[in-house]
Order: sequence, then structure tokens, then C-alpha cells
Amino acid sequence: MHYIIDGYNLIGFLHSEALQFSEKENALVLFLSQYSPPHSFKVVFDGKNLNYPYGHADKRHGVSLFFTDVEETADDYLKRKASNTSSKSKTFVSSDRDLQRHFKRENCLYIGCDSFVSVLSKHRHRSPEKPKISEHDTAFWMSQFGESS
Repeated sequence: MHYIIDGYNLIGFLHSEALQFSEKENALVLFLSQYSPPHSFKVVFDGKNLNYPYGHADKRHGVSLFFTDVEETADDYLKRKASNTSSKSKTFVSSDRDLQRHFKRENCLYIGCDSFVSVLSKHRHRSPEKPKISEHDTAFWMSQFGESS
């Protein structure tokens, strides 16, 4: 599944005080990287960075980031993307009610931050547990290698 995410909205949902942290974008990337693949993410942020007045894209740990230009908000960018017919196969993520109304009008798939986190929690990458080895298995393999148990 491909998600287009309202970045600061999701950060605020995950940890409201995190919006004050200087590394909040990186923290979100690390969180999302746990689920990529099978999911792909494009996280959109307000581009209030004067070092990149025309906006810029980046990719970190398999997560695509997009910072809008200084004249456009992330909400405006997401609305524009939702109006684009090629975005119909993507799911937008935001709990912003104005954005959700727009996504609905454009017949786009969308999900709130709470539901999104619930969906992701079901897909967390976990190391598979090592199988338990029975005494019978041990005896069999020891006999195959000429050892007795």
C-alpha cells in the first residue's frame, strides 16, 4: 500500500510535544521505516525552510519526504495531489477534518492517524522466533552425523 502522509499531523498524533523537537521529522522517518516494505510512504511537510525556497524532496531509510515551497502549505499540496487523478490509487493519511472533507469530495482513499497507526501495528517487522528443537530432533541429527545422544 502507498500512503501520502500529512507529516506534522501524524507527528502531533503520535506525540503532541514532539512538534517542538528539532529532530521530529527524523523521528517520524525512523518510526515509519519499521513498516517499509511492504508499505511505501511519502511524507509531506510544510516547507518553511528558506534554504530550500522552492521545496525539496529527500529519501531516508526508505521513506520519501517532501517539503513544500515556502508559499505552499502541506495541506494545499495534499489537496492538489488528491485532485490529481493519478493519486486515486494512494491512501492519504491525516486527521485534519478539512483535508478529510476534501479527500472525500475527490473520492480519494484516506485514513485518520489513529486508524493508520493501528493498521501499521499489525505489520511491524519482527524477527521470527527460532523453532524449539525437540530431543527427538536432536537424536535424529546426531545419528545422521555418526554421534549418539
